[in-house]
Amino acid sequence: MGTFTGTTMQWFSGLPNGHIISFDQIFELFREQLIVNQAPPPISFDLFGVKHRQGESLKNFLNRFGTFTVKFQTQNEALMVHTFG
Repeated sequence: MGTFTGTTMQWFSGLPNGHIISFDQIFELFREQLIVNQAPPPISFDLFGVKHRQGESLKNFLNRFGTFTVKFQTQNEALMVHTFG
């Protein structure tokens, strides 16, 4: 508990007194909380949100777009090309 800060500490402090009786239990509760609060994986529609920013070099934009497509893990070239349109 000594290493908990911020949101983690708020979550832990909100547990009822005496609720945690083992390390395995706190581990499982923490894991479940972590899974619930993870960002959802990107979907194909998210590609349309990657826009060339004003003043951004084309090289930086293409690097940012490429980084996103790696996270997206798509092989759909037609979809990626369409997002530039």
